[in-house]
Amino acid sequence: MSFTSRLGPFMLIGLLGCSALLSGCGSDARAPQAVETPPASAPVEPNYSPFVVDLQGTSPAALPFHLISFKDVGMSLPDDASRQLAYESLAEALSLELLELSSELGADMISSVRHDHRVTDPSAHLACEGGHLYVDVWRSGQDGPYGYSLWSGCGEDDRFAYNEQVPLVPQALPGSPSQPVAPSMDPLAQEIAESLEGALRRRCFQRAC
Repeated sequence: MSFTSRLGPFMLIGLLGCSALLSGCGSDARAPQAVETPPASAPVEPNYSPFVVDLQGTSPAALPFHLISFKDVGMSLPDDASRQLAYESLAEALSLELLELSSELGADMISSVRHDHRVTDPSAHLACEGGHLYVDVWRSGQDGPYGYSLWSGCGEDDRFAYNEQVPLVPQALPGSPSQPVAPSMDPLAQEIAESLEGALRRRCFQRAC
């Protein structure tokens, strides 16, 4: 999506003023809003997903974003294997949602998921990069809903979407419908895509426009 100074369907209108340096924003640049969890939750050490969504379009003016990355600021996942599965599932689900949204908006865009271990290094998130959408995700406790915020840059005013009440939909292991595992990432991806759709239609990627 677009943007200015701060640090996961599309590149939209011109980037809102992020200096084109590294591929993200890090804890130093985003210290005031590094953890988006509800006030009752204790701060957690953020994790950066190695799965990013690449966006390609024939009209940069209509799709100013070319990259979506994800920052886990409290998803309450039990171990690294669960985290990696959730990260990949979220990226894949959002990529599919963006392809559908592209058709609805009449935007010529292709989205794909790529594994890039370099983005897991916090030092790669100390400055904003133009054309980069940043997604923070968390969960309100072990049994609570998921939440997310969308950022077009590294500054406080660059958060253009926020939702902390995304419902959970348990998914079951194949052949074992009675054994739920980690919640499906589909509802979270759908909510993020809807927020992006609203921002695209308004051409607004900041807290206030």
